[in-house]
Amino acid sequence: KYLRAAKAESPSSQALSQMEALLDSATEIVDVGNRVLNVILNEYAQIVKTGDIELRLKVQVPEELFVTAADLYVIIGNTMDNALEACKDLPHAHRLIDLTLRMHNDVLYYKLVNPYSTETQHLSKDPKRGYGLQNVRKCIQSYTGNMEITRQNGFFTVFIHLNKP
Repeated sequence: KYLRAAKAESPSSQALSQMEALLDSATEIVDVGNRVLNVILNEYAQIVKTGDIELRLKVQVPEELFVTAADLYVIIGNTMDNALEACKDLPHAHRLIDLTLRMHNDVLYYKLVNPYSTETQHLSKDPKRGYGLQNVRKCIQSYTGNMEITRQNGFFTVFIHLNKP
């Protein structure tokens, strides 16, 4: 509604027209009750859709979180980008990303599970590769949290918990 009102005030805005077209093309809108997570998860919902990847979301969080928007983007963005890369090497029928995010007491739990090709194991030749998880670790430290990464039976799992300061 706000976007349409802004466009009415400035109909020549190319950015608003592009955003309106993007929203109009979105058939599924993610609403988990948290404004920041809605933005992040809607962005990735559109990306997985274009990559023919199934996205399963299990999100139970309050309207406001103690984690900053920037840290949420770093954590979710980097782990989702890795999951997307892993899924692109798989047959369409096996492309799946399962994300769980929930708050219990003063701890935010995050779990991302995706299959990966055991043949390629994502040995990217990109020299920039690996900085994403380093950035995730830095974010986790500021919440005295922890990250565990496992590879088992063709599935990659990232489990993170963040403690409320």
